[in-house]
Amino acid sequence: MADSKIYGTSNLKNHTPICPEYLYNELHDGQDPLSKDVEEGNLVPRTFTNVVGRKVLVEMIILDELPFRFVENQGFRRFCNVFQPNFNIPSHFMVAKDVSWIYFEEKDKLRNALKGYDDWKLHKRILNFCIVDNHKGKTIGKMVEFCLEEWNIEGIFTLTVDNASSNDVAISYLKEATNMWKGTVLGNKFVHVRCCAHILNLIVTDDLKHHNKSIDRVRHAVRYVKPSPNRLQTFKKCVEKVKIESKAILCLDVATKWNSTYKMLENIEKFEHAFKRMEYKDLDYILHFRDGDYDRRPPNEDDWETCRKFVKFLKLFYNATKRFSSSFASGISRMEGVGVDDDDDDDDLDRFIASQYKAFRQGKQPVGCVDEVEKYLMENSEGENDKTFNILAWWKCNTNKYSILSRLARDVLVVLVSTMASESAFSTRVRILDPFRSSLAPEMVQSFICTQNWLQSSVQISLRQAMDDVKLFEDYGKCNVLKIY
Repeated sequence: MADSKIYGTSNLKNHTPICPEYLYNELHDGQDPLSKDVEEGNLVPRTFTNVVGRKVLVEMIILDELPFRFVENQGFRRFCNVFQPNFNIPSHFMVAKDVSWIYFEEKDKLRNALKGYDDWKLHKRILNFCIVDNHKGKTIGKMVEFCLEEWNIEGIFTLTVDNASSNDVAISYLKEATNMWKGTVLGNKFVHVRCCAHILNLIVTDDLKHHNKSIDRVRHAVRYVKPSPNRLQTFKKCVEKVKIESKAILCLDVATKWNSTYKMLENIEKFEHAFKRMEYKDLDYILHFRDGDYDRRPPNEDDWETCRKFVKFLKLFYNATKRFSSSFASGISRMEGVGVDDDDDDDDLDRFIASQYKAFRQGKQPVGCVDEVEKYLMENSEGENDKTFNILAWWKCNTNKYSILSRLARDVLVVLVSTMASESAFSTRVRILDPFRSSLAPEMVQSFICTQNWLQSSVQISLRQAMDDVKLFEDYGKCNVLKIY
């Protein structure tokens, strides 16, 4: 037996923390290690704590949409053991609890922030993501009313919805229910804003119904070439024969999505002569049309001319809808480049408005201006050709000059013109509720989606580039979304 005082383990225990050969020791001379702060970019002293490490881990799972069981993966545990052996890796049950804890913590922060937002910057937040019992308008209206009361919001300026009849009922209910609230503006007379993207969709869909024959023939021609490698090779030879130089790719549209029809027609019109040559090179191409209701013939010159007209027609709506599908499409958004012909100045909306304004100013006589509106209209326009011009920042700088107009501009310019930005929440829902996480409770789904949005919004919107999600436009019409202001 060894002597407990001389040969025990106390010496080893005392030596281990200062041993230079022990790999997992963090030796320093009394000063905390420095690391770069992610948000500020400055070097700050940091010491490791399990509480902070666990919170950052859960925030990573929320932001990157990782499964809760990610913390139990062998690779992640090995990484943590090497990188920071002192970190106690939580179980997936503890991660789920931490998600709820962070949700309520961020919710309190946002509730306090909503009381004092006055920074002249555009903000977007998902307040609630919950199940609606049915699609009746009154039910939807009650859910929105409950959301507003939960967040202590005493008034709404606008509600942007699509043209579904249930939304009309919901708006009528909310007008009546919130009419006596403190923040009501003009008795909720102008609270209802219809989604511009949905209106454009109805216009284009209705017009396409009257020209389906020509488009169907062109679509059937693509359907013949696209699936077969041999037919595609024959088509490529026809393209070479007629000397068509284009990098456009044949694509087949989805008949119910007019934006995909536009992309198909835009690409295929370049290959009109190649398809005409196919009629002589491939006899099966002619027979292919006898199986459908296409007047038993391939597209002729009239069909191709109709398609070219439709490309010009749809381009206007396609560019406009892309702008409406922007993450922050509102009254601030500019509509440059929406004209049908990019080279035609008369079709440029921005230049047209600028010319009208100049004509208005030339006809105005500079008499004594006592009214803020008159004074503003006599000002020289600024930022006319500057695509980075920030209209909210301009109004902020001129608050003292236009005390009333500036407050009006701050409210009006942030009104959403489309519900498509809100549908990003539904895009997130599809990723979160994958086949491996389809059993998440509705409360956990709401905590996950809302917290992710709030954490992502920690960087001011004015400092980030708005990301256009074209997929939202392609999936447009699948979801019924309300945007609250």
